[in-house]
Amino acid sequence: MPGANAAIDRLNLPSNEEARLDVLYDYFSDHLIQVTDTTTHFNLSLERLNYDYCEDIGAALGWLGVNRDDVRDFHVSGPQSFLCLLESWIPYGWSMFLADNNYRPQSIAVIHLDDHTDMMSPKIGRYESGWKDMLTHAAVDMRTPETIKQAVLSGAITLGSMMTPLLHYFDRIDVFHLASGKPSTSGILGRTTIADELLDPGRRRMAIDTSHCFSSTQENASRYLRTHDIVEIVNAIHPTTDIFLHIDMDYFNNRFNGSSEWRNHTVNHDQPLEQQKEEMTRINQSLIRAGLVDRIKHVSIGISPSFYPSEFWEEAITFLLNGLAASGLPVSDLLGYVETRCLEKE
Repeated sequence: MPGANAAIDRLNLPSNEEARLDVLYDYFSDHLIQVTDTTTHFNLSLERLNYDYCEDIGAALGWLGVNRDDVRDFHVSGPQSFLCLLESWIPYGWSMFLADNNYRPQSIAVIHLDDHTDMMSPKIGRYESGWKDMLTHAAVDMRTPETIKQAVLSGAITLGSMMTPLLHYFDRIDVFHLASGKPSTSGILGRTTIADELLDPGRRRMAIDTSHCFSSTQENASRYLRTHDIVEIVNAIHPTTDIFLHIDMDYFNNRFNGSSEWRNHTVNHDQPLEQQKEEMTRINQSLIRAGLVDRIKHVSIGISPSFYPSEFWEEAITFLLNGLAASGLPVSDLLGYVETRCLEKE
């Protein structure tokens, strides 16, 4: 299932073709779009992007044992771990863990290593019967992994919105966002909705708001903290809360930032491999010193082609997983997979 189909009322789009395509590609930013029109609607055929357009990733795909046609759907899972190429799959890994363990504590923290927030609004709308995929009208429920899988396959859940379904699932969830070179900020993490403007105008879509400041009178509110300092994060986490650790490899290097025109842009985050390894070691040591390892219940890693350069994939991911495993984190299934790939390569 490469994507989905959609029909957009002609009145909701500009009459000028160039302007119309700009609106469509902004709204369906993770898709290739084919448009046919009728007297009343524009009919869209949507295909999810492979994100293989910034460089030749063939050699790195060979290491992973992945064909180009399978990039958009590649993932490896363990009981408490998940590895994927496209970050849109991360909620599926979380959903499987939630379902397999009947897991819903009163509160949880997410340590989110990422060059992006990933809290955009997915195309998941609120209906009388609950949350639904606005492209397929199928139910979406974090407790039911198949519904999350289908929402990824349709394109309702995208790279930039992959955090949002999890944040709406828990009553209290704190997000500690480690972002290299970004200014520190903090606030209340509010679960809200926004009005859809195109697919089903007015329909309320799942959304997150972090614009409100945190105060001492709101101690039970969900929190969002962004910082470049892992020590600030480990010191801020509640002393008994379970933790999900999420790592987008573009935290370590985001040379392309998803743009095929990256050569024309100023690249601000293009660390060499040795610096990446030093940062991985520093993060592991901080988690150990803070006594957080036993509280980390799930580890997810997104490789992020067209963001994280493929020249680093094999060595950096193998180094990262070995470090996490040596720290006692539950990534043995992922490490076993990449070690097998390395042996087969030899």
